[in-house]
Amino acid sequence: MSERGLENEPSEEIPDLTERISDYNADIAAERERFNKIDTVEFNASLSESHNLLGREVSDIVLASAKNMLGEEFSNPEELLSRLERITDQLDYIRDGFINNGEKPAWLRDSVNKYMECLYSWTAGTGLDKLKNDVLEKLPEVKRGIYAQHIGLYLAFLLQDETVGCQTGIHLTEDGRCFVWHTEEDVEDAPGERFDKLRVFFVDGAEFPDGQRRGAFIYPELLPGSAFCFSEDMLLCTDSLSGADENPEVSIPANMITWVMWHLGSERETSEILDNLLPTSTGYKLNIVKRTPAGIDTDVVDFVHNSTNQLKVIPGGTVVSSNRMTNDSFAEAATGTSEGVDKLWHDIYLSREERATRLSGGLFAKKFGDLEGPGSYKMFRMLCTGTGNAGEEEMGAAFCNKDVKASMVASIDSGKIEIDVFPGPSDKADWDNGRRAHFEPGEKLQG
Repeated sequence: MSERGLENEPSEEIPDLTERISDYNADIAAERERFNKIDTVEFNASLSESHNLLGREVSDIVLASAKNMLGEEFSNPEELLSRLERITDQLDYIRDGFINNGEKPAWLRDSVNKYMECLYSWTAGTGLDKLKNDVLEKLPEVKRGIYAQHIGLYLAFLLQDETVGCQTGIHLTEDGRCFVWHTEEDVEDAPGERFDKLRVFFVDGAEFPDGQRRGAFIYPELLPGSAFCFSEDMLLCTDSLSGADENPEVSIPANMITWVMWHLGSERETSEILDNLLPTSTGYKLNIVKRTPAGIDTDVVDFVHNSTNQLKVIPGGTVVSSNRMTNDSFAEAATGTSEGVDKLWHDIYLSREERATRLSGGLFAKKFGDLEGPGSYKMFRMLCTGTGNAGEEEMGAAFCNKDVKASMVASIDSGKIEIDVFPGPSDKADWDNGRRAHFEPGEKLQG
C-alpha cells in the first residue's frame, strides 16, 4: 500500500474557491481554513500498541468529548448508573457470548478478542481513567467500588456506542469498474468539539487475517472502522441510521461490527459476519466494495438490532444513501410523532436525500460528463459543482457545505483500489490544486 500527494502540477493555474466566488460563504471559508490537510498516522508497532499510540494521539479531544458527555447526556446520576450497569451486561455478553463461546467460529472469536484487546489498549492511551472522579462523584457511594477500577473502559465503551457517517454513492459500470463517493458531515456546536484535525490511520498487515495493511479515517473518539476504512481488497463506508431506537436487549455497539469487518477484510462474507454478531444496540447502513478473483462484489446492508436488509449493486446500477432513516421512524417523523426523530430532522433528512440523489443521479446518468481524466476525477468535479450553504434547506453541493469535515472518492477495478481524501468542504479545483491525499492500497489480483 502506498500513499502520495499530487505529483504533477496542474496544467493551468486554478484559483481557490475563495478567489473566484464573490459571495463565498464565510462559514465554509472558515472550515476550509481550519481543515486544510489530511494527516496520515502510522506507528511501527503491533496492532494493539498502534491503538494505544492512536489513543495518545487523540487524547485531548477524547477527554473533552467524554467530559462533555458526562456533563450533558449523563448529568442525571440515575441515567449514568443505569448505563454503566448496561455496559457491565454488554461486556459479560461479549466475553461469554463470543470470546469464550465454543459454538462461535474460531475466526470470529479471535477477531472479537482482538477488538477487546485493542479497545483496552486505546483506552489506556487516551487516559480516560483521569476522569474517574468525574464519574464516581455522580454515583451512590455503595456503587463506586464496583466501577472504580475500570472507569476508563466504561467511558470508552460509552463513546463507542454511537453511529457516524453521512452520504455514500456507489456506481458499478457495465464493464465491472466501481466508483464510490462518501462525505463525513458532522455538526459541531463549537469549532473543535468533534475534530481537532483530520487523520487517516494505517496499520501493518501482519496481524490481520489476510495479511493486508489497513487504513481508516478516524473519528477521534471511535476506534477504526466507522466513517470509511479500507484494505487492499476492500472499501467500507458507513452511513448512520437515524431513528434506530436503542435495543433494550443486551447487545453490542454497532461500531464493534465495523471494527470486526475492518479487521477481517475481504476474507468473510458480510452476511456471515452479521449473522454471527447481531444483535446490536443501534444500527448502520454499510456500503461495502470488495475485489475478488471473480470481479468486483458490492453489498449495501442496513442492520438494526437483529434484522438486516441486504442488496447488491448490479452492473450499470447506482445506489445512493444519505443518513438513512429506519422505515418506522421515517413514517413517524413525517408527522412529528416519533420521540427519537422530530419533524425538523425528518425535513433535514429529506433535503439531504434529495441533494444526494439529484447530484449523483445527474452524475452517473451523464457518465461523468464531458470532462477528460479518470472517472473518480470527473465524479469529484461534478459533486463539487455549485457552492454549499449554511442552511440545509438551501441544498449546497454534496462536497461543499459547512458541515463537511472530509470527503472521499474511490475507483476500484480488478487491478487496484485508488482513494482520494479531501479535507473540509471541497471546491472542484481542489483535485488539481493538490488539496487532497491519495492512497493506492493494493496490487492486481491473480484470478
